[in-house]
Amino acid sequence: MFRLEKVFQNDDSGYILFSNFIKSLILFATAYIFVILSDNSIYELTDFNIFKSSNFFFYSILLSIIYFIISFFLKNNKDYTKNFLSFLKEDILNIIISIICSFTIIFIFRIDFRLEIKFIYLLTSHIIVLFLVKLYFNNLYQKLIDKNIIQKNIMIVGSYKDIQKLLSEKFDKILIFKCCMITDLSNLNLKLIRSEIKFPRFNENEDIRSILEYHSLGQIWILNGDKDKSNLLSKIFKFSVDTLNIKLEEVPNINFKYLLSNKFYF
Repeated sequence: MFRLEKVFQNDDSGYILFSNFIKSLILFATAYIFVILSDNSIYELTDFNIFKSSNFFFYSILLSIIYFIISFFLKNNKDYTKNFLSFLKEDILNIIISIICSFTIIFIFRIDFRLEIKFIYLLTSHIIVLFLVKLYFNNLYQKLIDKNIIQKNIMIVGSYKDIQKLLSEKFDKILIFKCCMITDLSNLNLKLIRSEIKFPRFNENEDIRSILEYHSLGQIWILNGDKDKSNLLSKIFKFSVDTLNIKLEEVPNINFKYLLSNKFYF
């Protein structure tokens, strides 16, 4: 049966596309509410003709459509980011470009539009609403993770002893260990390893690109990464994959939520 986690499993592209689509609709809804309430009472909100005959009708349609198109083409990563800087880089930049494009189309096709002080108020409303929507999607993203709808395929990198320690812990279902790279594999009994580790095992001389693409990895966990693994780390860092350095001795009970809240990124 088709399930949402199959859409969101390997990266956040589906979630980002969904959030941008909702934002474009909310931009239009904000303009609709603003136009009606600026000169009418709340009881007139259902009167679409008021909005249709307003100065901002065509502008709002253009803005919403262009915002979604620009958000789609300017999306330069597959990971959803929750910080305020991403809001400035994505939402604010996109709406500025959308406004410029909307004005260009209005000018070229000579669509009736009067630039007035209400436009500043409307723009301010759009920015405030986009910020609130950003906070909402941040919260929703975390809930989808907690409910196992958004998942990350993970490769574990480390010594056999460290990988055994990690696998002995009970994790939430979000953690899908697809494969592992055992740094001391050449010194071990392969039959014993096959019986204890059920998913694919690799040594550090394997082709990293092939592993990433075949297993659709969303994260790489490097256990106790240090200078001894500098050659391996340099290979991994060539690729745009979420990489965490996990110091096992510093993580109490190896709790997943603790790992997420304490980013052991390189």
